Amino acid sequence: MKIQPLLQMRSSLTIFIAPPAWGKTSLLLELDAPWIFVSPLRALAEEFAQRLTQLNRKVRILRKRNDHAWVEFAKNPQGILVATPETLPSHLPAKVISECVLVLDEFHLFQTWGEEFRPLLREQLYAWANLGARILGLSATIEVDQMSEIKAWLAHGFDFIFIIDLGNMRFKNAPEKIYRYGKNLLAMKRRIYWESKVTRSKGIIFCKTRHQVKHWIHWFSSQRLNALACVGGQVEGFRLELENNQNVQWIITTSALSHGVNLPSFDHVFIDHRPNLESMWIQMAARGGRKGEKFYLHCMDKSQIAEKIKIWCFDVLVRTHLYLKM
Repeated sequence: MKIQPLLQMRSSLTIFIAPPAWGKTSLLLELDAPWIFVSPLRALAEEFAQRLTQLNRKVRILRKRNDHAWVEFAKNPQGILVATPETLPSHLPAKVISECVLVLDEFHLFQTWGEEFRPLLREQLYAWANLGARILGLSATIEVDQMSEIKAWLAHGFDFIFIIDLGNMRFKNAPEKIYRYGKNLLAMKRRIYWESKVTRSKGIIFCKTRHQVKHWIHWFSSQRLNALACVGGQVEGFRLELENNQNVQWIITTSALSHGVNLPSFDHVFIDHRPNLESMWIQMAARGGRKGEKFYLHCMDKSQIAEKIKIWCFDVLVRTHLYLKM
């Protein structure tokens, strides 16, 4: 699929939407250099730069603002520059604006996180738009209100807006089955016990709080099961740890790993709470099946009577097993 022709007009925003694991970053390899890849997640920026290096592409990465890599690139834009919103200047030279496309990865985060959590994301987006930049935004999950906001930018932010939607808020590879636990969190916890101890499956658990992550990693450690934990601010360290532990069976995390970072295959994905945004639910749930493999999704969504009965019956089996082991 060629999107290069859409990226030729100044003051333009092209939003490319496709399901998680569709291969949006692979599409970038077809772009004519030079261009700038901006990720709101440092770990994803590092991972993408590493991937480009392995493919023998000319790449520079900015780890701090106005460092040597930026000075050289600004003078003579060549190849690919990888940055975060914090490391790329808000004022880009005319030469960079005229010759480069800005690729904003996980574009929806520039809106949601830029609202309160990291206002710099929105500030940078508006600054680059005001310079007349050509921006390509990549996402898998654009909420309805976010889409309305994007279209409104045509009045005061961009001269052209193009939206390519190949599957917003959808799975590329849907779960084999979805188990909805309603409010029965204890049944989910016992299912995690069953899958990790009895069937020896591999899985990932998305927890609402850091405290819950800490609780689960202690439990897996006590059971001598190979598990890794990750919370916000630790993604880069986790990524390096994962490279040295390819046989990890379980990963316990907050929403920190819901976006992008390459993870191993899982048999089960557990979400122990109901996220406020549907987009966050999709990002978490789609961490399974990244390579087309079969996986099962367990979530706290409301369940029908038939689902409640099936979960209750299985939970009775698990509790019986626990009782007989005592």
